[in-house]
Amino acid sequence: MSMSPTKSSRSKSFQIVRYQYRPTWQRMGLLYLAVWLGTSLVPLRLAEADNRVLIIGIDGAGGSYLPAVSTPAIDRLAFDGVASYQSLNEGALVASPPSGYGASGVNWTTIVTGMSAAHHGIVDNSFAGYDPSAAPHFFTAVKQFDPSLFTASIVNWSPINQQLLTNADLALEYDCCSASAEDAQLTADTMNLLRSGDPHAVFLHFEQVDAAGHGNGWGGAAYQQAIRNVDAHIGDIVQAVKTRPGYISGEENWLIMVTADHGGIGTSHSAGQGHVNWKVPIILSGSTFPDNSVLVPGTLRDLAPTALVHLGVAPHTLQLDGGAIGTPGQFLPSGADLNGDHLVNADDFTWFKNHLDDDLAKLDVTQRYAAGDLNNDGLHSPADFALFSQQYQYAWANFRGKVAPPFRAEEIPEPSAFMMLGFAFLVFLRRRR
Repeated sequence: MSMSPTKSSRSKSFQIVRYQYRPTWQRMGLLYLAVWLGTSLVPLRLAEADNRVLIIGIDGAGGSYLPAVSTPAIDRLAFDGVASYQSLNEGALVASPPSGYGASGVNWTTIVTGMSAAHHGIVDNSFAGYDPSAAPHFFTAVKQFDPSLFTASIVNWSPINQQLLTNADLALEYDCCSASAEDAQLTADTMNLLRSGDPHAVFLHFEQVDAAGHGNGWGGAAYQQAIRNVDAHIGDIVQAVKTRPGYISGEENWLIMVTADHGGIGTSHSAGQGHVNWKVPIILSGSTFPDNSVLVPGTLRDLAPTALVHLGVAPHTLQLDGGAIGTPGQFLPSGADLNGDHLVNADDFTWFKNHLDDDLAKLDVTQRYAAGDLNNDGLHSPADFALFSQQYQYAWANFRGKVAPPFRAEEIPEPSAFMMLGFAFLVFLRRRR
């Protein structure tokens, strides 16, 4: 992505979790009171905890591409929270979307405002007609809620700050050198802030993945290397969070969010490219969310409301179009532990086979997954077994010989023996069809 406003612009392993968001009676009382009083535009307080938010944006890192690249830092965040690589940008949410709905201006505006493109009014990277008073950055609500909370926007595409930001204690942007060098400086500045400052809401934007897509093609070697580079930066930043005294003591409760604005094909991107452009990652990592779960795909509109709720702000008073992630039914059970006994072994494979005749049409999305429909397409197929196999081998690679939940390593059979079972299963599946 260029630095001007005219820019052109995992399947991982998880454990079964049945998560339910349980607000405290104090929070629910405030929510009901707000409904009774009406739709005041002054944000309401939901919590007194020292909650903090870090949103990490990776420009151009489409959900169709990210899972195929080795990203240990992002994977660790997903393992410690919830993840979806099939959430949707604005291009997917309207019929016959304008081309610009698959570009950065529209989708970064949606991310930081929680509003649809029709609501915030941006249709391309010119930001023409944008009214920050009508569609404010979520930092505005943070400051109205508590002016003492420190906000920082550190970005490698200047229009995010210059066009959208009106209320931040720290605003940094870069226009000095290559996108990779600027991302490195962004990382250093963010780590310095986390080590020596007291931030409560931090928004980051990395540029080099989008730049590699435009320069060398989405999905190519340079593009994948750019993803690996940003993943390393994310690892450094997360480590800076985790070495904060407040984090170590447990006083600070950080929610770390990772997302992107669009994918692309060749060296360009537009809404007309369909799902490869529309699919984006949403990863939420923190104590608010169940570990290692698959998030039911949502939209970029959900990120700002989720951040606000974590910070204690009631987003329903702000006329947003997205919803806070963390309500019942938003998380799918996941991983090779299909029977929910917190072990990965032949019993899960037996469970998988025993549910092949289940009538999936009578099951909800959570029940279908537990019955073996791992790709949630309403069918039992070899594709489901391929996902099960991949997740099983991930459990082997990451937990065998280690004392780490949720799997007891000694219970995980060798992948070679498991693959023999898998071959037999595929023969069985073909015969039954």
